[in-house]
Amino acid sequence: MESIKDFNEVIFDPSVCVKCGYCKSTCPTYLATRDERFSPRGRLIISYKILKENLDIKETLDFYRDLDTCSKCTECERTCPLELKPYLTFVRTKNKTLFGKVETLMAKITTSSKIFFSLSFKIISRMRKAKPPEDNEFSGKFQEKFTDVSENSEKILFFPSCFGYTIFRATAKKTEMLLKKLGVNFMTSPKSFSCCSAPILFSGDINSFKKRTKKFVSKLKKDTGGAELKKILVNGPTCTWIIKNFMKDELEKEFGHEVEVKEVSDFILNKIVDKLKDVKLSDGDEIILHKPCHSESSMGEKLRKLGFEVKETDFYCCGFGGSMFFKNWSMSDELLRKTLGNFEQDIKNGVKIFSNSPGCILQLSRSANSNHILSLISQYLNKIELR
Repeated sequence: MESIKDFNEVIFDPSVCVKCGYCKSTCPTYLATRDERFSPRGRLIISYKILKENLDIKETLDFYRDLDTCSKCTECERTCPLELKPYLTFVRTKNKTLFGKVETLMAKITTSSKIFFSLSFKIISRMRKAKPPEDNEFSGKFQEKFTDVSENSEKILFFPSCFGYTIFRATAKKTEMLLKKLGVNFMTSPKSFSCCSAPILFSGDINSFKKRTKKFVSKLKKDTGGAELKKILVNGPTCTWIIKNFMKDELEKEFGHEVEVKEVSDFILNKIVDKLKDVKLSDGDEIILHKPCHSESSMGEKLRKLGFEVKETDFYCCGFGGSMFFKNWSMSDELLRKTLGNFEQDIKNGVKIFSNSPGCILQLSRSANSNHILSLISQYLNKIELR
């Protein structure tokens, strides 16, 4: 092993943790509850008990539920002085239990079926009083070929994510419209419903995730028809994070070189800021921006350059992450309150909240008028001719 980081990724031994507690300073579930069980350090102790002790079914279920409250925001990795990845230990430990194996089975079904995926989110959204987008103005097939076929043009793939193929289809079509308007040479791939398999990774079934990764990347390779692919644009920061961090080697193996992976909203905002120079899209319209936990971009700065008055949320997780939106309702509710607590008056005054994460948008819609940032951009961009 080259480093402790590599060691932890392969062995995921919870005893490697030195219990310093630095991770607690940024863990959203600990900050929301101040309960050690819901801190990375506490979950690592629980993981050790599951792996090493002979627990009865009730104890195992209780500990599984405690592990399952992890939002997978990865803040613990960023603060760990040993560069460990505690969240990978949690998910792998869950998968050692009967309850974790049931979660894996459900994850496999959900990520394999467009119908089951759509129904699951529509039913849970109704139960959770979330408001999925109802914008059906776009229909038809996705972009199935590159817009510029010349050999010297940079060829880019756009991956809509499982949300983009289903309940956020209109957002994915608006994304295609914006890419065309910006003159980007792209095609949408895969051509039908597909998932980066994040739910399987988060269920702890690493081997199944690796198999899905190979199938997913081979679809991308087939769709390009042998073209020299340089970049993949992904709808949503979590899927971007998954593909960038867990599919890097497979992408390089299939395409023969390193493939850049970028979140599509960030890519589009960069292009617009560059093209418009000092021209403003907005005259100071006020918005609230929620930056998802897996996002690496500074969208707020770019939106201010485009003339928007931006207020940004600063809590680490809105409460959608992991399986909270589905299973851990009380924790999900508490994180949502933490995220929007400073904006109650703005929301009452009708200020809209935007994000680039479909999952976060669903969660935020439970308490505020929320939408995808590209829906906002496409609305304003129609008024301006790009140079």
